[in-house]
Amino acid sequence: MKKRLIALLLCAATLFAFAACGGSEESTPTDATASATEPAPTQAPTEAPADVAPEPAEKQELLQNAVLFDHDDAAFFVAKTEENEHLGMQLHVQCINKSDRTLMFSWDKVSVCGYMYDPLWATEVAAGKTANSVIDLDTYALEKMGIRSVDEITFTLRISDSENWMEAPIAENVCTIYPTGLTADTLVLPQRPETAAQAVIAEDENIRFVIEEVRNEDSAYTLQVYMENRTDRNLMYAWDLVSVNGNMIDPFWASFVAAGKKACSEITFSRSDLEANGITDVSDIEFKLIVSDYDDWEAPNLLEQTFTYNP
Repeated sequence: MKKRLIALLLCAATLFAFAACGGSEESTPTDATASATEPAPTQAPTEAPADVAPEPAEKQELLQNAVLFDHDDAAFFVAKTEENEHLGMQLHVQCINKSDRTLMFSWDKVSVCGYMYDPLWATEVAAGKTANSVIDLDTYALEKMGIRSVDEITFTLRISDSENWMEAPIAENVCTIYPTGLTADTLVLPQRPETAAQAVIAEDENIRFVIEEVRNEDSAYTLQVYMENRTDRNLMYAWDLVSVNGNMIDPFWASFVAAGKKACSEITFSRSDLEANGITDVSDIEFKLIVSDYDDWEAPNLLEQTFTYNP
């Protein structure tokens, strides 16, 4: 089941002063408000909680001319950074292919200020050519996570042979950049506040899974969820064996959370699926929450337990 969910997820999505690159990347809940034997406490939907915006530190000049990778076969650097009032932050990057092969440059496992965020960026560069590209960081999407300023971005820079995916990549480096000129010492990450409306489904020293908000709209019934990965391993959160009011309805949901990061996501039930099962009002949602090691499918799951949520 884990392989099926991961495959679905992947199909759905597929230095100088301010930049630093590293090398290659590499339980049962103890006090939850929902359990395998008792339904989650009834929660009234409210406004989605926003992160507490910390007092911003004084910012310096925006990041520019930051070399993140320079090798015999390829180079990658951030030429300049712009803040667009409507589009959000834009990173103008240059991808240089010094080899005799077509290369694919991409970002993977991206987080902004500690929250997972995928800009869905990749670009192909022919042998001996250079590509100038723009990576957009959408203001609206980030603000929904409580991020007011893109002060830190961590990602895995992957450069590989575009026509031979089985070959080892030229680069698979973890990079952290500070686009607004802050540093690791001056950066203050937003903290997510507790609210009376949220339902903490599972929490222990390794994980945290919270249902924060319910949106009952004409086209869909949506749960906004929040996750934390408190381990040094990359994790996959997934739902399996999902039923609504006793009717099996699969939202096909899974979410990747990198080591030490947080994530916000949405679990959606289409109105047509609900109506096909005669559901006009959702009284209970039962699901098996599975939290597994993303990189080691043979490792024991950190959590695999059935919960009932009563919105």
